Amino acid sequence: YEGTVFQYACIKSIFDYLHAKKVNPAQISKYMELYIKYPVLTERLVKQGFISIALEKAIGDWDSRGIINWNKETVTSALKLTKFELKAVKGKNTKDLAIYQICKMFKASKESYEWIKKNVRYSDDVRVLKKLAEKTALNKIIKYIRWGKKKKQNIFLSDYADYISQCNQLSLDLTNPCILYPQDFQKAHSENSQLLTELKARKEAEKLKEEDKTFLKKYKALCKKYAFENETFLLRPASGKAELVIEGKTLNHCVYTNYADQYIAGKTLICVIRKKDQPDRPFYTLEYSPRSGAVTQCRGFRNCAMTADVKEFCNQWKAFLLSKTTEKKEKLPVGA
Repeated sequence: YEGTVFQYACIKSIFDYLHAKKVNPAQISKYMELYIKYPVLTERLVKQGFISIALEKAIGDWDSRGIINWNKETVTSALKLTKFELKAVKGKNTKDLAIYQICKMFKASKESYEWIKKNVRYSDDVRVLKKLAEKTALNKIIKYIRWGKKKKQNIFLSDYADYISQCNQLSLDLTNPCILYPQDFQKAHSENSQLLTELKARKEAEKLKEEDKTFLKKYKALCKKYAFENETFLLRPASGKAELVIEGKTLNHCVYTNYADQYIAGKTLICVIRKKDQPDRPFYTLEYSPRSGAVTQCRGFRNCAMTADVKEFCNQWKAFLLSKTTEKKEKLPVGA
């Protein structure tokens, strides 16, 4: 490559490295693309013993954002280390570099550093570790995770990061060691998850109630047309999406997720069936096709089929609808 743009690209060193690592030699083309983009830094990385870091960037095996500044030209400034510190990571890969940087930045003990090198394996884990270290002492995090393993709690970095995120969302006091390092991690994590689920459900319910206000006029018209009751049961159209959320959760079926949008858009009719002495408690959910005049489905708890008395009630309701249609036709003026 003498006399070309790749004269100082150390191509032979790269070929030898790829061969030794049993990597497809065709990957050299990606390295050459990297060299064209960052010629000075790439050359220096290879010559100073950081071939794996250069190739990982070229091939895309590791996300080096925030770890290496590729716009710098010296290795020390690019890797954010002193010349003395470079010796500790010489010949290492991007993961090892990232771990060294984090441990240096957050003053990890030798014991913590060794544990991190052994247990942190992926780029996502490295980012999680850094994010956690920005919130609390790195050595205490590692000490807590190791304590959890001794107590057979299996506290993983990603799970602990999720837990800390949950605490922030719930505005919990992370200066309290009992919250920051719970004695029963799984229980604390589960309780946070449940609280957030409930909070999200309440917010969504409030949002749906606001949306249902625009459906109110249509709902009243549907009730006037389809509402029906006998001595035991009552049937009426669903009041909106908020009610269908409750209906689906209580009866453990998919009416909200699969049919709410269709109902609001007028593509189908969803009615709720209640016992007259429990008018606010979901009992059965019915889908009706106004076009065909057929009950498409009627499901109770866990999609159970209609009981005999519910089926008889539905037959009475269909007869009621038919009578209303007949009555309407009879009232039409002759010749209409």
